[in-house]
Amino acid sequence: MIFKQVVKISVVCCIFGLFNACGGGSGGNSEGSLAEGITVTLTASPHQSPDATGKTPSASAGVKTFYNSEGIKITLNKAYLVIWSVHLTNDCSGLDFARLWTPLLNVLLPTADAHAQTTPTQLGVPNVLNVLNADEQALYLGDIYPAPASYCGITLELMKADEDTQYLPPTINMINRVLYVEGEYLPRGTTTTVAFTLDLAKTPRPQNLRFANPLVLSSSQLTAKVATAVYYDRWFDGIDFSALETDTQIDWILNNVTESIKLAE
Repeated sequence: MIFKQVVKISVVCCIFGLFNACGGGSGGNSEGSLAEGITVTLTASPHQSPDATGKTPSASAGVKTFYNSEGIKITLNKAYLVIWSVHLTNDCSGLDFARLWTPLLNVLLPTADAHAQTTPTQLGVPNVLNVLNADEQALYLGDIYPAPASYCGITLELMKADEDTQYLPPTINMINRVLYVEGEYLPRGTTTTVAFTLDLAKTPRPQNLRFANPLVLSSSQLTAKVATAVYYDRWFDGIDFSALETDTQIDWILNNVTESIKLAE
């Protein structure tokens, strides 16, 4: 047992040593004192993907119905996702900013339950996004107050809600949950829908997103908005609904959820 722990620690140290050597750590002066006057507002909103004609459906608040990539009709009657933290970064170099946190790292580094640290560049207050809000309706997550710098992207983490989480729903207890969904799907070739529930506490990998253009904050650019879009209609792509309770399908869904988070245009 001791040998296994030593090996595990050694592997983790090697990974982080490589990460730091490749420039993946924090850089610049963004992790310092609060910058007077600079405010970045963070929001998130539910979205659907463009259809075959290039048009983007925009559903009103309430039950959401859509098709996955396999053409299965899916209806969401309840859907809540916990956005744990958002970190603004000025260093997107390293191994691969968009894919740094692999399943291996998730296994080696168990997720802590404590709050993410709130810093000038990181919002550490969790928020619950109600996916049944109107599409493209922005949910205010909070403000951060970074130092003047050129920022290249964000890291967004999904984790279990706690008592301090904002927008906790009154009808579903989201404490210790990351994702909760009640819905139904229509198997192809049938006319009878099948109900399903997802009640997940497992932490997905973080989503790292690059800005199309650097976000330059300075005395002449004191405010900015970073908006994220959650494309919930992609959550069930490639899913085997007959095996929805298996670890394989749950991991697939969580990966889809992470991948569904994009920077809003």
